[in-house]
Amino acid sequence: MNKLPELIIILLLFISCTKQENKKEVAKLSDAEQIAKAYGIDNIANIKHLQYTFNIQKDDTLRVSRSWQWDRESGEITLISKQDTTTYQQNAVNDALKNTDHRFINDKYWLLFPFQLVWDNDLTITNSGKQKAPISNKLYTKITAQYGDKGGYTPGDAYDLYVDDQWLIREWTFRKGGQEKPSLSTTWEGYHTINGIKISTIRTNNTGDFSIFFTDVVFK
Repeated sequence: MNKLPELIIILLLFISCTKQENKKEVAKLSDAEQIAKAYGIDNIANIKHLQYTFNIQKDDTLRVSRSWQWDRESGEITLISKQDTTTYQQNAVNDALKNTDHRFINDKYWLLFPFQLVWDNDLTITNSGKQKAPISNKLYTKITAQYGDKGGYTPGDAYDLYVDDQWLIREWTFRKGGQEKPSLSTTWEGYHTINGIKISTIRTNNTGDFSIFFTDVVFK
């Protein structure tokens, strides 16, 4: 008797079951995990050192430009600006360093927010389904990240993320202290992939006269 047809049937059943199991694994991911995964969180453990320059431009004038170096293994952070260079340990922030650390946290969130969705604990994630994005008016899935009202430098802040079908953020709205009125809405564009990490390097408001952008980005 020819066993080949039976072997083919068994193989096809195995492949089908494997695909179904993979789909189940994907389905188990939360919205926050889906977004973080789209940005390469599986590769972030391999990144030991990050450096980047955070820039703010208003009315064609560069208002802010500060560079950061972050050694993730040692926890050492270095701020390089026109005024001076400051190096400190992330787990040893005193009163004199709070302002510097606040700026580091702010700039890091702008760059790496998709990962903060799974790194941060005091965070509530809500999926509101398809909604019009504030700038383009395109339909995206609206995911709201709401921080608790205690702890951190800016407790209670909320972020409305407008996510495409690949779980990439295309626009977002920041609501200071969780207030209903938007504090700032920007695009997420200028995407690049560096050592398996996907980042948006340009954020622009609805009038185009304000932008935050990143330069000199190195992940290694």
